[in-house]
Amino acid sequence: MTTDEPGGEVDLEALDRRIAAWQAARAAEDAASVRAPVWLAHHHAGHHDRCWRAGRTLVCRRCTLLWPLAFVVMGAVLAGDWWPASADPWLLVLLPLPGVIEFLLEHAEVVRYRASRQLLLTVPVAVAIGRLLARYLDDHGDGLFWAVVWGYATVMFLATVLGNRRRAAR
Repeated sequence: MTTDEPGGEVDLEALDRRIAAWQAARAAEDAASVRAPVWLAHHHAGHHDRCWRAGRTLVCRRCTLLWPLAFVVMGAVLAGDWWPASADPWLLVLLPLPGVIEFLLEHAEVVRYRASRQLLLTVPVAVAIGRLLARYLDDHGDGLFWAVVWGYATVMFLATVLGNRRRAAR
């Protein structure tokens, strides 16, 4: 990646490490000075590096991007006729797939958490969620909506349970 600075190169890996270290240090501050309401930061203390701070309150980084973008996509889909509905069976399964794979690999401890990767992979997930929400509002019994939701929820739940069991066994 280039910048306007002389030399022009930015080490994204180093930047990611610096951000994670800064956030971990902030998260490790006196627990009494940090608020983490579950609806804003559903991560336990060991994963507060996945959050950013708004004053004393921790807020989930992924959700900060995912939900506003999903609602914008949902609104745009409901307001117009631009979304290729015939592609829904493919798009709504494939768009979240990279984010789900990253989630699985992280819980299997194959890859370590990286904020930049998580945010990049959250964008297609948010687009798919926005379209799924529009489908749900149009038809609460939409089979594709429920298949995608239950399919990915089951896979991610199992990855979480197995990852937690593996860590607890150590």
